[in-house]
Amino acid sequence: MGNLSAIRSVIRFSCRFHHPEFSQESRAVSAVSEPQNPAWVEPDQYIQLQLDQARSRIRTTDVLTATVLAGLLLVGYVLIFTLLDHWVIPGGFRPLTRAILLFLILSACSAILLWYVIRRLGQSVHPVFAARMLERSQQHEDGSLLALIDLQAHGRDPGVSIRRTLEKRAAVRLAGVHIDEVIDRGWLMRLSLILFVMTLLTCLYAVLSPKSISLLRPFSFARAAVSTRTLLESIQPGNAAVPAGTQVEFQVDVAGHIPDSVQVLYTTADRRFVDEPLTMQPGEDAQRFTVLLTGEAGRGIRQNLQYRIVAGDAISDTYNITVIQPPTAHVTLVQYQHPEYMQLPDRSEQAGAIATWQDTTVTITAESSAPVTSAMLQFSDDAAFSSQAEEASMSVSGTTLTGKWKLEERADKSFPRFYRIAVQDSEGRSDPEPPVYPIQVRRDAAPIVRVLDPARDLDVPANAVIPILAEAEDPDFLLRNVTLHYAVNGQARQPAEFLMDSASTGFVKSWRGSYELNLSRLRVKPGDLVTWHLEARDNRPSLGN
Repeated sequence: MGNLSAIRSVIRFSCRFHHPEFSQESRAVSAVSEPQNPAWVEPDQYIQLQLDQARSRIRTTDVLTATVLAGLLLVGYVLIFTLLDHWVIPGGFRPLTRAILLFLILSACSAILLWYVIRRLGQSVHPVFAARMLERSQQHEDGSLLALIDLQAHGRDPGVSIRRTLEKRAAVRLAGVHIDEVIDRGWLMRLSLILFVMTLLTCLYAVLSPKSISLLRPFSFARAAVSTRTLLESIQPGNAAVPAGTQVEFQVDVAGHIPDSVQVLYTTADRRFVDEPLTMQPGEDAQRFTVLLTGEAGRGIRQNLQYRIVAGDAISDTYNITVIQPPTAHVTLVQYQHPEYMQLPDRSEQAGAIATWQDTTVTITAESSAPVTSAMLQFSDDAAFSSQAEEASMSVSGTTLTGKWKLEERADKSFPRFYRIAVQDSEGRSDPEPPVYPIQVRRDAAPIVRVLDPARDLDVPANAVIPILAEAEDPDFLLRNVTLHYAVNGQARQPAEFLMDSASTGFVKSWRGSYELNLSRLRVKPGDLVTWHLEARDNRPSLGN
Protein backbone atom coordinates (compact mmCIF):
# COMPACT_ATOMS: atom_id res chain seq x y z
CA MET A 1 0.00 0.00 0.00
CA GLY A 2 1.35 3.41 -0.97
CA ASN A 3 0.49 5.09 2.31
CA LEU A 4 1.89 2.36 4.55
CA SER A 5 4.98 4.38 5.73
CA ALA A 6 2.85 7.39 6.49
CA ILE A 7 0.39 5.27 8.43
CA ARG A 8 3.14 3.80 10.56
CA SER A 9 4.49 7.26 11.47
CA VAL A 10 1.23 8.35 12.98
CA ILE A 11 1.37 8.87 16.71
CA ARG A 12 -0.66 6.26 18.35
CA PHE A 13 -3.43 7.51 20.54
CA SER A 14 -6.48 6.01 22.08
CA CYS A 15 -9.81 7.19 20.70
CA ARG A 16 -13.44 6.31 20.96
CA PHE A 17 -16.35 7.73 19.04
CA HIS A 18 -19.69 8.84 20.28
CA HIS A 19 -22.17 7.51 17.76
CA PRO A 20 -25.44 9.45 17.27
CA GLU A 21 -27.43 6.26 17.49
CA PHE A 22 -26.40 5.92 21.13
CA SER A 23 -26.48 9.59 22.28
CA GLN A 24 -27.47 13.05 21.11
CA GLU A 25 -24.22 14.60 22.38
CA SER A 26 -21.63 15.89 19.93
CA ARG A 27 -18.76 13.75 18.70
CA ALA A 28 -15.48 13.92 20.68
CA VAL A 29 -11.94 12.61 20.59
CA SER A 30 -10.18 12.01 23.88
CA ALA A 31 -6.75 10.80 24.97
CA VAL A 32 -7.89 9.82 28.43
CA SER A 33 -8.55 6.31 29.57
CA GLU A 34 -11.55 4.51 28.14
CA PRO A 35 -14.76 5.58 29.84
CA GLN A 36 -17.31 3.05 30.83
CA ASN A 37 -20.18 4.87 29.04
CA PRO A 38 -21.73 2.31 26.69
CA ALA A 39 -22.63 5.11 24.22
CA TRP A 40 -19.02 5.23 23.08
CA VAL A 41 -17.87 2.75 20.45
CA GLU A 42 -14.57 1.54 19.09
CA PRO A 43 -13.27 2.90 15.74
CA ASP A 44 -13.92 -0.37 13.94
CA GLN A 45 -17.49 -0.44 15.27
CA TYR A 46 -18.02 3.17 14.27
CA ILE A 47 -16.72 2.47 10.76
CA GLN A 48 -19.01 -0.54 10.46
CA LEU A 49 -22.04 1.47 11.59
CA GLN A 50 -21.33 4.26 9.11
CA LEU A 51 -20.66 1.77 6.36
CA ASP A 52 -23.90 -0.10 7.07
CA GLN A 53 -25.85 3.15 6.96
CA ALA A 54 -24.25 4.09 3.65
CA ARG A 55 -24.99 0.69 2.14
CA SER A 56 -28.61 0.89 3.33
CA ARG A 57 -29.04 4.40 1.90
CA ILE A 58 -27.52 3.38 -1.42
CA ARG A 59 -29.85 0.39 -1.73
CA THR A 60 -32.88 2.49 -0.78
CA THR A 61 -31.91 5.11 -3.35
CA ASP A 62 -31.55 2.49 -6.06
CA VAL A 63 -34.93 0.96 -5.19
CA LEU A 64 -36.65 4.36 -5.19
CA THR A 65 -35.00 5.31 -8.48
CA ALA A 66 -36.21 2.10 -10.14
CA THR A 67 -39.72 2.58 -8.72
CA VAL A 68 -39.90 6.17 -9.95
CA LEU A 69 -38.64 5.06 -13.38
CA ALA A 70 -41.39 2.42 -13.59
CA GLY A 71 -43.98 4.99 -12.56
CA LEU A 72 -42.61 7.43 -15.12
CA LEU A 73 -42.95 4.82 -17.86
CA LEU A 74 -46.59 4.15 -16.88
CA VAL A 75 -47.59 7.83 -16.66
CA GLY A 76 -45.75 8.66 -19.87
CA TYR A 77 -47.39 5.71 -21.59
CA VAL A 78 -50.85 6.87 -20.51
CA LEU A 79 -50.24 10.44 -21.71
CA ILE A 80 -48.65 9.55 -25.06
CA PHE A 81 -51.19 6.77 -25.71
CA THR A 82 -54.07 9.12 -24.96
CA LEU A 83 -52.75 11.89 -27.23
CA LEU A 84 -52.25 9.49 -30.14
CA ASP A 85 -55.55 7.72 -29.47
CA HIS A 86 -57.49 10.99 -29.36
CA TRP A 87 -55.91 13.05 -32.12
CA VAL A 88 -53.61 11.03 -34.38
CA ILE A 89 -54.94 7.49 -34.93
CA PRO A 90 -58.27 7.56 -36.84
CA GLY A 91 -60.80 5.76 -34.69
CA GLY A 92 -58.18 5.12 -32.00
CA PHE A 93 -55.90 2.14 -31.53
CA ARG A 94 -57.31 -1.24 -32.49
CA PRO A 95 -57.59 -3.92 -29.76
CA LEU A 96 -54.62 -5.87 -31.14
CA THR A 97 -52.39 -2.79 -31.18
CA ARG A 98 -53.44 -1.89 -27.66
CA ALA A 99 -52.67 -5.40 -26.51
CA ILE A 100 -49.17 -5.23 -28.01
CA LEU A 101 -48.45 -1.81 -26.47
CA LEU A 102 -49.75 -2.92 -23.09
CA PHE A 103 -47.61 -6.05 -23.22
CA LEU A 104 -44.48 -4.02 -24.03
CA ILE A 105 -44.98 -1.42 -21.30
CA LEU A 106 -45.88 -3.99 -18.66
CA SER A 107 -42.89 -6.11 -19.67
CA ALA A 108 -40.56 -3.11 -19.32
CA CYS A 109 -41.99 -2.10 -15.93
CA SER A 110 -41.95 -5.67 -14.68
CA ALA A 111 -38.32 -6.09 -15.74
CA ILE A 112 -37.32 -2.89 -13.92
CA LEU A 113 -39.18 -3.82 -10.75
CA LEU A 114 -37.95 -7.39 -10.79
CA TRP A 115 -34.30 -6.60 -11.48
CA TYR A 116 -33.82 -3.33 -9.59
CA VAL A 117 -36.39 -3.57 -6.79
CA ILE A 118 -37.31 -7.12 -5.84
CA ARG A 119 -33.87 -8.52 -6.66
CA ARG A 120 -32.11 -5.59 -4.93
CA LEU A 121 -34.19 -6.02 -1.76
CA GLY A 122 -32.66 -9.46 -1.34
CA GLN A 123 -29.12 -8.22 -1.89
CA SER A 124 -26.76 -5.82 -0.12
CA VAL A 125 -24.43 -3.16 -1.47
CA HIS A 126 -20.80 -4.27 -1.59
CA PRO A 127 -18.76 -2.64 1.23
CA VAL A 128 -15.99 -1.56 -1.17
CA PHE A 129 -18.57 0.35 -3.27
CA ALA A 130 -19.93 2.08 -0.17
CA ALA A 131 -16.41 2.88 1.04
CA ARG A 132 -15.49 4.34 -2.32
CA MET A 133 -18.56 6.61 -2.22
CA LEU A 134 -17.66 7.77 1.31
CA GLU A 135 -14.06 8.43 0.27
CA ARG A 136 -15.14 10.56 -2.67
CA SER A 137 -17.23 12.76 -0.40
CA GLN A 138 -14.11 13.97 1.42
CA GLN A 139 -12.11 16.94 0.24
CA HIS A 140 -8.79 15.10 0.51
CA GLU A 141 -8.91 11.39 -0.07
CA ASP A 142 -6.25 9.51 1.91
CA GLY A 143 -7.54 6.04 0.98
CA SER A 144 -7.47 4.74 4.55
CA LEU A 145 -11.15 3.67 4.59
CA LEU A 146 -11.02 2.14 1.11
CA ALA A 147 -7.75 0.34 1.95
CA LEU A 148 -9.17 -1.01 5.21
CA ILE A 149 -12.38 -2.28 3.60
CA ASP A 150 -10.51 -3.73 0.63
CA LEU A 151 -8.18 -5.68 2.95
CA GLN A 152 -11.16 -7.00 4.90
CA ALA A 153 -13.01 -7.95 1.68
CA HIS A 154 -10.03 -9.98 0.49
CA GLY A 155 -9.35 -11.55 3.91
CA ARG A 156 -5.88 -10.05 4.25
CA ASP A 157 -4.59 -8.93 7.70
CA PRO A 158 -1.91 -6.17 7.58
CA GLY A 159 -1.20 -6.59 11.26
CA VAL A 160 -2.84 -5.29 14.38
CA SER A 161 -0.95 -2.01 14.56
CA ILE A 162 -1.52 -1.12 10.94
CA ARG A 163 -5.16 -2.14 11.09
CA ARG A 164 -5.78 -0.02 14.18
CA THR A 165 -4.00 2.92 12.62
CA LEU A 166 -6.15 2.62 9.49
CA GLU A 167 -9.29 2.27 11.58
CA LYS A 168 -8.49 5.36 13.63
CA ARG A 169 -7.67 7.50 10.62
CA ALA A 170 -10.77 6.32 8.77
CA ALA A 171 -12.94 6.85 11.82
CA VAL A 172 -11.64 10.36 12.33
CA ARG A 173 -12.40 11.28 8.70
CA LEU A 174 -15.85 9.63 8.84
CA ALA A 175 -16.71 11.70 11.90
CA GLY A 176 -17.14 14.72 9.65
CA VAL A 177 -19.18 12.96 6.98
CA HIS A 178 -23.00 13.23 6.75
CA ILE A 179 -24.24 10.00 5.15
CA ASP A 180 -27.37 11.49 3.57
CA GLU A 181 -25.28 14.17 1.87
CA VAL A 182 -22.79 11.86 0.22
CA ILE A 183 -25.33 9.47 -1.38
CA ASP A 184 -25.73 10.25 -5.09
CA ARG A 185 -29.44 10.88 -5.63
CA GLY A 186 -29.07 12.76 -8.90
CA TRP A 187 -30.96 10.26 -11.07
CA LEU A 188 -33.66 9.91 -8.42
CA MET A 189 -34.21 13.67 -8.33
CA ARG A 190 -34.18 14.06 -12.12
CA LEU A 191 -36.60 11.17 -12.70
CA SER A 192 -38.85 12.41 -9.89
CA LEU A 193 -38.96 15.86 -11.48
CA ILE A 194 -39.82 14.38 -14.88
CA LEU A 195 -42.50 12.20 -13.24
CA PHE A 196 -43.99 15.26 -11.56
CA VAL A 197 -44.07 17.19 -14.85
CA MET A 198 -45.62 14.24 -16.72
CA THR A 199 -48.24 13.77 -14.01
CA LEU A 200 -49.03 17.48 -14.05
CA LEU A 201 -49.41 17.48 -17.84
CA THR A 202 -51.67 14.43 -17.67
CA CYS A 203 -53.88 16.10 -15.06
CA LEU A 204 -54.03 19.34 -17.06
CA TYR A 205 -54.99 17.41 -20.20
CA ALA A 206 -57.68 15.53 -18.30
CA VAL A 207 -59.15 18.84 -17.09
CA LEU A 208 -58.78 20.98 -20.21
CA SER A 209 -59.22 18.50 -23.07
CA PRO A 210 -62.65 18.21 -24.72
CA LYS A 211 -62.08 14.46 -24.70
CA SER A 212 -61.96 12.50 -21.47
CA ILE A 213 -59.15 10.14 -20.52
CA SER A 214 -60.16 6.51 -20.19
CA LEU A 215 -57.71 4.22 -18.39
CA LEU A 216 -59.61 1.24 -19.76
CA ARG A 217 -58.16 1.77 -23.23
CA PRO A 218 -54.41 2.04 -22.45
CA PHE A 219 -54.50 -0.68 -19.79
CA SER A 220 -56.70 -3.26 -21.49
CA PHE A 221 -57.53 -4.58 -24.94
CA ALA A 222 -61.26 -4.70 -24.28
CA ARG A 223 -63.55 -3.13 -26.89
CA ALA A 224 -63.75 0.24 -25.14
CA ALA A 225 -64.85 3.18 -27.26
CA VAL A 226 -62.30 5.90 -27.93
CA SER A 227 -63.02 9.24 -26.28
CA THR A 228 -64.53 11.81 -28.65
CA ARG A 229 -66.14 15.25 -28.57
CA THR A 230 -69.28 13.69 -29.98
CA LEU A 231 -70.88 10.92 -27.94
CA LEU A 232 -73.09 8.21 -29.44
CA GLU A 233 -75.63 6.82 -27.02
CA SER A 234 -78.52 4.34 -27.15
CA ILE A 235 -77.70 2.88 -30.56
CA GLN A 236 -80.64 0.90 -31.87
CA PRO A 237 -81.15 -1.86 -32.90
CA GLY A 238 -77.58 -2.76 -31.90
CA ASN A 239 -76.87 -6.41 -32.56
CA ALA A 240 -80.17 -7.85 -33.70
CA ALA A 241 -81.79 -10.78 -35.47
CA VAL A 242 -84.72 -9.96 -37.75
CA PRO A 243 -86.85 -11.97 -40.19
CA ALA A 244 -86.01 -11.70 -43.86
CA GLY A 245 -87.85 -8.86 -45.55
CA THR A 246 -87.77 -6.62 -42.49
CA GLN A 247 -87.20 -2.91 -42.96
CA VAL A 248 -84.71 -1.91 -40.26
CA GLU A 249 -84.83 1.46 -38.50
CA PHE A 250 -81.55 2.77 -37.09
CA GLN A 251 -81.64 5.19 -34.17
CA VAL A 252 -78.98 6.95 -32.11
CA ASP A 253 -78.90 9.67 -29.46
CA VAL A 254 -76.07 12.15 -30.07
CA ALA A 255 -74.58 14.03 -27.12
CA GLY A 256 -71.75 16.52 -26.76
CA HIS A 257 -70.84 18.29 -29.99
CA ILE A 258 -73.63 17.81 -32.55
CA PRO A 259 -72.02 17.37 -36.01
CA ASP A 260 -73.49 18.45 -39.33
CA SER A 261 -73.82 14.87 -40.58
CA VAL A 262 -74.71 11.60 -38.88
CA GLN A 263 -74.46 8.52 -41.09
CA VAL A 264 -74.98 4.78 -40.95
CA LEU A 265 -72.37 2.83 -42.93
CA TYR A 266 -73.48 -0.72 -43.68
CA THR A 267 -71.87 -3.65 -45.48
CA THR A 268 -73.84 -6.64 -46.76
CA ALA A 269 -72.66 -10.23 -46.43
CA ASP A 270 -72.16 -10.63 -50.19
CA ARG A 271 -70.24 -7.30 -50.20
CA ARG A 272 -72.36 -5.83 -52.97
CA PHE A 273 -72.58 -2.86 -50.65
CA VAL A 274 -69.47 -1.91 -48.67
CA ASP A 275 -69.72 1.02 -46.24
CA GLU A 276 -72.86 2.15 -48.03
CA PRO A 277 -73.92 5.46 -46.38
CA LEU A 278 -77.38 6.26 -45.05
CA THR A 279 -77.81 9.82 -43.81
CA MET A 280 -79.71 10.00 -40.54
CA GLN A 281 -82.15 12.81 -39.87
CA PRO A 282 -83.00 14.46 -36.54
CA GLY A 283 -86.51 14.02 -35.21
CA GLU A 284 -88.55 16.11 -32.82
CA ASP A 285 -85.71 15.66 -30.37
CA ALA A 286 -82.78 17.39 -32.09
CA GLN A 287 -80.36 14.95 -30.48
CA ARG A 288 -82.10 11.80 -31.74
CA PHE A 289 -81.30 10.75 -35.30
CA THR A 290 -83.08 8.01 -37.28
CA VAL A 291 -83.05 6.45 -40.74
CA LEU A 292 -84.94 3.52 -42.29
CA LEU A 293 -83.21 0.84 -44.35
CA THR A 294 -85.89 -0.38 -46.76
CA GLY A 295 -83.76 -2.78 -48.78
CA GLU A 296 -83.73 -3.21 -52.54
CA ALA A 297 -86.99 -2.11 -54.14
CA GLY A 298 -88.44 -1.64 -50.66
CA ARG A 299 -88.42 -5.40 -50.04
CA GLY A 300 -86.53 -5.19 -46.75
CA ILE A 301 -83.19 -6.78 -46.00
CA ARG A 302 -82.54 -10.27 -47.30
CA GLN A 303 -79.05 -11.04 -45.99
CA ASN A 304 -76.83 -10.45 -43.00
CA LEU A 305 -75.13 -7.10 -42.71
CA GLN A 306 -72.75 -5.14 -40.50
CA TYR A 307 -73.12 -1.47 -39.68
CA ARG A 308 -71.59 1.34 -37.68
CA ILE A 309 -72.59 4.93 -37.04
CA VAL A 310 -70.26 7.85 -37.82
CA ALA A 311 -70.93 11.30 -36.36
CA GLY A 312 -68.16 13.90 -36.32
CA ASP A 313 -65.13 12.37 -34.62
CA ALA A 314 -67.22 9.59 -33.07
CA ILE A 315 -67.34 6.14 -34.62
CA SER A 316 -69.46 3.47 -32.99
CA ASP A 317 -68.59 -0.17 -32.61
CA THR A 318 -69.49 -2.44 -35.51
CA TYR A 319 -72.84 -4.15 -35.00
CA ASN A 320 -74.30 -7.18 -36.74
CA ILE A 321 -77.83 -7.71 -38.01
CA THR A 322 -78.56 -11.37 -38.59
CA VAL A 323 -81.36 -12.14 -41.01
CA ILE A 324 -83.47 -15.05 -39.88
CA GLN A 325 -84.47 -16.90 -42.97
CA PRO A 326 -88.13 -17.88 -42.58
CA PRO A 327 -89.35 -21.25 -43.80
CA THR A 328 -89.93 -21.31 -47.52
CA ALA A 329 -91.17 -23.99 -49.90
CA HIS A 330 -89.99 -24.90 -53.38
CA VAL A 331 -91.94 -27.11 -55.76
CA THR A 332 -90.09 -30.32 -56.54
CA LEU A 333 -92.70 -32.24 -58.55
CA VAL A 334 -95.90 -31.51 -60.48
CA GLN A 335 -98.08 -34.48 -61.49
CA TYR A 336 -100.84 -34.19 -64.07
CA GLN A 337 -103.91 -36.45 -64.10
CA HIS A 338 -105.89 -35.61 -67.24
CA PRO A 339 -109.64 -36.16 -67.57
CA GLU A 340 -110.51 -39.62 -68.83
CA TYR A 341 -112.26 -38.37 -72.00
CA MET A 342 -108.99 -36.83 -73.21
CA GLN A 343 -107.38 -40.26 -73.31
CA LEU A 344 -104.01 -38.72 -72.44
CA PRO A 345 -101.44 -40.49 -70.25
CA ASP A 346 -100.67 -39.03 -66.85
CA ARG A 347 -97.35 -37.22 -66.66
CA SER A 348 -95.11 -35.46 -64.17
CA GLU A 349 -92.54 -32.67 -64.31
CA GLN A 350 -89.87 -31.58 -61.87
CA ALA A 351 -90.67 -27.92 -62.28
CA GLY A 352 -93.04 -25.54 -60.57
CA ALA A 353 -94.59 -24.01 -63.68
CA ILE A 354 -97.97 -25.53 -64.58
CA ALA A 355 -98.95 -25.98 -68.25
CA THR A 356 -101.78 -28.37 -69.06
CA TRP A 357 -105.38 -28.84 -70.18
CA GLN A 358 -108.33 -27.52 -68.29
CA ASP A 359 -110.07 -29.88 -65.89
CA THR A 360 -106.74 -31.60 -65.20
CA THR A 361 -106.11 -32.55 -61.59
CA VAL A 362 -102.68 -31.28 -60.58
CA THR A 363 -100.80 -32.77 -57.63
CA ILE A 364 -98.06 -30.47 -56.34
CA THR A 365 -95.24 -31.79 -54.17
CA ALA A 366 -92.92 -29.32 -52.46
CA GLU A 367 -90.11 -29.30 -49.91
CA SER A 368 -89.87 -26.71 -47.16
CA SER A 369 -86.55 -25.37 -45.89
CA ALA A 370 -87.56 -26.22 -42.31
CA PRO A 371 -90.35 -28.12 -40.59
CA VAL A 372 -93.63 -26.23 -40.86
CA THR A 373 -97.02 -26.55 -39.25
CA SER A 374 -99.20 -25.39 -42.15
CA ALA A 375 -99.00 -24.94 -45.90
CA MET A 376 -101.42 -23.38 -48.34
CA LEU A 377 -101.67 -23.17 -52.12
CA GLN A 378 -102.53 -19.59 -53.04
CA PHE A 379 -103.67 -18.48 -56.51
CA SER A 380 -103.82 -15.06 -58.12
CA ASP A 381 -104.28 -13.32 -61.46
CA ASP A 382 -101.07 -11.27 -61.12
CA ALA A 383 -97.54 -12.18 -60.10
CA ALA A 384 -97.46 -9.58 -57.32
CA PHE A 385 -100.49 -11.20 -55.66
CA SER A 386 -102.05 -7.79 -55.20
CA SER A 387 -105.42 -9.53 -55.32
CA GLN A 388 -105.49 -13.02 -53.94
CA ALA A 389 -107.91 -15.58 -55.35
CA GLU A 390 -108.51 -19.23 -54.54
CA GLU A 391 -106.71 -21.18 -51.82
CA ALA A 392 -106.22 -24.87 -51.19
CA SER A 393 -104.68 -26.48 -48.13
CA MET A 394 -101.73 -28.84 -48.42
CA SER A 395 -100.85 -31.83 -46.29
CA VAL A 396 -97.65 -31.57 -44.24
CA SER A 397 -95.33 -34.47 -43.46
CA GLY A 398 -92.10 -33.17 -41.98
CA THR A 399 -90.72 -30.95 -44.70
CA THR A 400 -92.71 -32.59 -47.52
CA LEU A 401 -95.83 -30.76 -48.66
CA THR A 402 -98.53 -32.19 -50.93
CA GLY A 403 -101.55 -30.47 -52.43
CA LYS A 404 -104.12 -31.11 -55.19
CA TRP A 405 -106.00 -28.68 -57.38
CA LYS A 406 -108.34 -29.16 -60.33
CA LEU A 407 -107.98 -26.56 -63.04
CA GLU A 408 -111.64 -25.77 -63.43
CA GLU A 409 -113.04 -22.81 -65.24
CA ARG A 410 -114.37 -19.99 -63.09
CA ALA A 411 -117.81 -18.55 -63.44
CA ASP A 412 -116.35 -15.72 -65.53
CA LYS A 413 -114.68 -18.27 -67.84
CA SER A 414 -111.19 -17.42 -66.54
CA PHE A 415 -108.42 -19.37 -64.81
CA PRO A 416 -105.84 -18.28 -62.19
CA ARG A 417 -102.54 -17.31 -63.79
CA PHE A 418 -100.09 -17.71 -60.88
CA TYR A 419 -99.73 -19.69 -57.69
CA ARG A 420 -97.42 -19.86 -54.68
CA ILE A 421 -97.03 -21.90 -51.51
CA ALA A 422 -97.42 -20.08 -48.19
CA VAL A 423 -95.96 -21.92 -45.20
CA GLN A 424 -95.77 -21.15 -41.49
CA ASP A 425 -93.66 -22.70 -38.75
CA SER A 426 -94.42 -23.32 -35.09
CA GLU A 427 -93.20 -19.83 -34.15
CA GLY A 428 -95.56 -18.17 -36.59
CA ARG A 429 -92.83 -17.18 -39.04
CA SER A 430 -93.67 -17.19 -42.72
CA ASP A 431 -91.93 -16.27 -45.93
CA PRO A 432 -92.96 -12.70 -46.84
CA GLU A 433 -92.27 -13.34 -50.52
CA PRO A 434 -92.52 -17.02 -51.42
CA PRO A 435 -91.61 -18.14 -54.95
CA VAL A 436 -94.32 -17.49 -57.54
CA TYR A 437 -95.01 -19.98 -60.35
CA PRO A 438 -96.99 -19.38 -63.58
CA ILE A 439 -100.09 -21.30 -64.66
CA GLN A 440 -100.95 -21.84 -68.33
CA VAL A 441 -104.28 -23.57 -68.93
CA ARG A 442 -105.16 -24.81 -72.40
CA ARG A 443 -108.87 -24.84 -73.04
CA ASP A 444 -110.71 -27.73 -74.67
CA ALA A 445 -111.77 -26.03 -77.89
CA ALA A 446 -115.27 -26.46 -79.31
CA PRO A 447 -115.76 -28.64 -82.42
CA ILE A 448 -115.85 -27.08 -85.87
CA VAL A 449 -118.81 -27.77 -88.20
CA ARG A 450 -119.11 -26.66 -91.83
CA VAL A 451 -122.08 -26.78 -94.23
CA LEU A 452 -120.86 -27.67 -97.68
CA ASP A 453 -124.22 -27.60 -99.45
CA PRO A 454 -126.46 -25.68 -99.86
CA ALA A 455 -124.09 -22.74 -99.82
CA ARG A 456 -126.84 -20.06 -100.03
CA ASP A 457 -130.43 -19.28 -99.13
CA LEU A 458 -133.06 -21.06 -101.29
CA ASP A 459 -136.61 -20.42 -102.51
CA VAL A 460 -138.22 -23.81 -102.82
CA PRO A 461 -141.70 -25.34 -102.97
CA ALA A 462 -143.41 -26.21 -99.68
CA ASN A 463 -142.96 -29.93 -100.34
CA ALA A 464 -139.36 -29.80 -101.49
CA VAL A 465 -136.63 -32.08 -100.23
CA ILE A 466 -133.40 -30.19 -99.61
CA PRO A 467 -130.15 -32.25 -99.55
CA ILE A 468 -127.65 -31.05 -96.90
CA LEU A 469 -123.96 -31.95 -97.10
CA ALA A 470 -121.83 -31.15 -94.03
CA GLU A 471 -118.65 -32.06 -92.17
CA ALA A 472 -117.42 -31.62 -88.58
CA GLU A 473 -114.25 -32.22 -86.55
CA ASP A 474 -112.91 -31.67 -83.07
CA PRO A 475 -109.52 -29.88 -83.05
CA ASP A 476 -108.56 -31.34 -79.68
CA PHE A 477 -110.19 -34.65 -79.00
CA LEU A 478 -113.35 -36.46 -80.33
CA LEU A 479 -116.84 -35.65 -81.60
CA ARG A 480 -119.88 -36.64 -79.62
CA ASN A 481 -122.66 -35.74 -82.13
CA VAL A 482 -123.78 -33.44 -84.93
CA THR A 483 -127.39 -32.23 -84.82
CA LEU A 484 -129.67 -30.26 -87.12
CA HIS A 485 -131.79 -27.53 -85.54
CA TYR A 486 -134.49 -25.70 -87.53
CA ALA A 487 -137.30 -23.24 -87.00
CA VAL A 488 -140.37 -22.20 -88.99
CA ASN A 489 -141.11 -18.51 -88.99
CA GLY A 490 -138.87 -18.19 -85.94
CA GLN A 491 -140.54 -20.99 -84.01
CA ALA A 492 -138.13 -23.79 -83.16
CA ARG A 493 -139.29 -27.28 -83.97
CA GLN A 494 -138.40 -30.16 -81.73
CA PRO A 495 -136.76 -32.55 -81.54
CA ALA A 496 -133.53 -31.83 -83.37
CA GLU A 497 -132.28 -34.27 -85.95
CA PHE A 498 -129.06 -36.21 -85.24
CA LEU A 499 -126.87 -36.30 -88.30
CA MET A 500 -124.16 -38.09 -86.30
CA ASP A 501 -124.46 -39.69 -82.87
CA SER A 502 -121.69 -41.38 -80.88
CA ALA A 503 -124.27 -43.73 -79.42
CA SER A 504 -124.33 -45.54 -82.73
CA THR A 505 -121.02 -44.65 -84.30
CA GLY A 506 -118.81 -44.11 -81.26
CA PHE A 507 -116.63 -41.05 -80.69
CA VAL A 508 -114.83 -39.98 -83.82
CA LYS A 509 -112.26 -37.35 -84.59
CA SER A 510 -114.10 -36.05 -87.67
CA TRP A 511 -117.32 -36.69 -89.60
CA ARG A 512 -118.63 -36.00 -93.07
CA GLY A 513 -122.18 -36.83 -94.16
CA SER A 514 -125.42 -35.77 -95.79
CA TYR A 515 -129.04 -35.38 -94.79
CA GLU A 516 -132.29 -34.78 -96.72
CA LEU A 517 -134.51 -32.16 -95.16
CA ASN A 518 -138.12 -32.95 -96.20
CA LEU A 519 -140.15 -29.75 -95.88
CA SER A 520 -143.44 -31.60 -96.16
CA ARG A 521 -142.83 -33.10 -92.75
CA LEU A 522 -142.64 -29.63 -91.35
CA ARG A 523 -146.11 -28.82 -92.71
CA VAL A 524 -145.03 -25.53 -94.07
CA LYS A 525 -147.14 -23.36 -96.31
CA PRO A 526 -146.12 -21.18 -99.16
CA GLY A 527 -144.52 -18.04 -97.83
CA ASP A 528 -143.19 -19.63 -94.62
CA LEU A 529 -139.54 -19.04 -93.69
CA VAL A 530 -137.54 -22.08 -92.61
CA THR A 531 -134.18 -21.44 -90.89
CA TRP A 532 -131.78 -24.15 -89.86
CA HIS A 533 -128.24 -24.68 -88.50
CA LEU A 534 -125.92 -27.53 -87.54
CA GLU A 535 -124.42 -28.01 -84.09
CA ALA A 536 -121.47 -30.26 -83.20
CA ARG A 537 -120.44 -31.29 -79.67
CA ASP A 538 -117.25 -32.95 -78.50
CA ASN A 539 -116.84 -35.69 -75.94
CA ARG A 540 -116.12 -33.46 -72.95
CA PRO A 541 -118.38 -34.40 -70.02
CA SER A 542 -121.11 -33.94 -69.45
CA LEU A 543 -122.61 -32.52 -72.63
CA GLY A 544 -119.41 -31.41 -74.32
CA ASN A 545 -118.45 -28.16 -75.95
